[in-house]
Amino acid sequence: MTVLEDGPEQRWAWSQPDPNQEGAAGNLANLFKNQPQKTPGVIESVAADHRASLLAREAVQNSWDSAIEQAELLGRLPEMTLRFEFYELTGAAKADFVSSLGIDEMYGRAMSAEGWKKVGFARGETVQALGNPDQPLRILRVVESGTTGMYGPWDGARSRMYFALFTIGWTLKPSGSGGSYGYGKAGLLSASGSRTVVAYSCFDEREDDPGVTRRLMGVNYWNPHHVDDQSFTGWGRFGVRRPGGVGPFENETADDVATSLGFQSRPNPSQGHRGTSFLILDPVVTPDEVLRALEVNWWPAIVDDDGFEMVVVDYDGEERSPRPKTHPELRAFIRSYEIAQTGGHYDTETERKKTFDPLELPSHGRKQVHLGAIGLVAEPDDWSWASDDDLDHRSLVALQRGPRMNVEYFVTGTRPPYIRGAFIAHHDVDDLLRQTEPPLHNAWQTDGLEEGLDRDAPLVASTVLKRIRTQVDQFRKALRPPTPERGRFRLKELEKLWDQLFHGGAGQPPPPPGPPRQITINIIKKDLEPVEGDSERIRLAASVEFSLTDNTMTNAPVEVMIHLDYRFMEDDRVGSAADSHCPLEIDPPDGFLVGDDNTYVGRINPGSSKLFKLRSAPFDQDYAGRLIVNAERTHNHLETSDG
Repeated sequence: MTVLEDGPEQRWAWSQPDPNQEGAAGNLANLFKNQPQKTPGVIESVAADHRASLLAREAVQNSWDSAIEQAELLGRLPEMTLRFEFYELTGAAKADFVSSLGIDEMYGRAMSAEGWKKVGFARGETVQALGNPDQPLRILRVVESGTTGMYGPWDGARSRMYFALFTIGWTLKPSGSGGSYGYGKAGLLSASGSRTVVAYSCFDEREDDPGVTRRLMGVNYWNPHHVDDQSFTGWGRFGVRRPGGVGPFENETADDVATSLGFQSRPNPSQGHRGTSFLILDPVVTPDEVLRALEVNWWPAIVDDDGFEMVVVDYDGEERSPRPKTHPELRAFIRSYEIAQTGGHYDTETERKKTFDPLELPSHGRKQVHLGAIGLVAEPDDWSWASDDDLDHRSLVALQRGPRMNVEYFVTGTRPPYIRGAFIAHHDVDDLLRQTEPPLHNAWQTDGLEEGLDRDAPLVASTVLKRIRTQVDQFRKALRPPTPERGRFRLKELEKLWDQLFHGGAGQPPPPPGPPRQITINIIKKDLEPVEGDSERIRLAASVEFSLTDNTMTNAPVEVMIHLDYRFMEDDRVGSAADSHCPLEIDPPDGFLVGDDNTYVGRINPGSSKLFKLRSAPFDQDYAGRLIVNAERTHNHLETSDG
């Protein structure tokens, strides 16, 4: 891309497509608009607007990663303060700001490019705020302290500011951090009505970047558009013009520009000024939404109260700190987190803790790693048996690892009794779980891992999620009342209706019988065996025999299709998720060819049988599973056995 030289008095420079270089449009907000926020069950009633949630998750995570890095450099525990400051500009203050940031240029370009929708503004009110001098202009500043700041030389694309503002998926972050540089901008730009972000950063001087300790730069993330028959990528840069491009303001110049934009100056990293301040133009999120998003997504770090501090300042200047314990919807998760952390004294009837057994990593020489611990809470007299039609109740477990942001509220069941819990990953598997997370860090994926990442990462994620489900299922079973004695209670009218349905009655003939069974399925062995050298896991060993019935009406061989599956139980039912399938080693009889997904095709002669032998992969002995066998004559109906 080349940068259009609009003239020395222009504050903004706009890039144009260059067919000799790689191209990328500036409308990065479109990368995230089709990724819905996860708000299952009770979380739906307390969740904030998705843009506030994206800001709270991505921007905070980047700052917290930087604070952890700074703490490691200083040899101490991380301490970070993050302030979300909302305010309005009117009159002369707005006029000065408009002049300093070149708002008139932005407004003129938007109008020249066929309007605000064409360039990608989030709403029409933004146009009024930018173009009408009498309309208040709203600003959100996000100000961090206790972090490294965005250090690194600008030339050669080694600056943290460059990665944070201009790249997607390119990372220099250490293991265990929140994720790749670049996705933090998703929260910032999605919260801006005009898709405008300014970053002002102070950092320690470094050998590879001598003489520089502060930088400031602004970016517009607009749609590709046309002005005067010229094409533009949507990238707009607010900075210093250099040969061939635009770079950030530096040092004293950066301080002066920052002051003109309302930032508090950060002139000296050694005097506590180290860190970054962001300016979000025309925020489309409210202080209340940001506060609630912080509470829902970051309550583990907030309740630990150990150096992680956040403050929201509303338009009236009132300072408010997140208080997740004031939300009844979050209290059970917070209690579960406390139980998972320390155990301590808890009610064994309505609360549980389980520290997961270590797991061997096949790709690491059978190295054993600790997985973490889970705390679970139930309220039998309240929400555990809730039947509120206005809320889609679920059993949920909040997933957390090192950064202490809730990765997701993991659904473990959809029927009562409902459980709420928290799982805390052990540092042994923190980086392995991070590798399974998608760009927005909102799940631990059990398959589809990218090339080059650790091969054991999906195994860790799958094992953790399965053990979570197992613990929840066991707790739910313990909460259920005992089943009444058979015959103690009878519903005579219902029995009468069922009798009419299946046997006819009340003038109705009985339903016709189903087609005759043509294949006999005989499970002659189904044992759970210990795994040699592993006292914590077991495996299924089974033998299944198939033969033809007299209903085949033929003396010739019959071609059949046989499918074998072993699935773990979820919510007292056969699991449907991809990770509910347990891998099988199958020894088929001669003449049967394997197809997709444990399906075999072959022939069975009348009067004879075919024997399949199978063993499952090792699994945790707490799991419950079911062997499912299907047999189908290739031109006829399905015969099924559910073992």
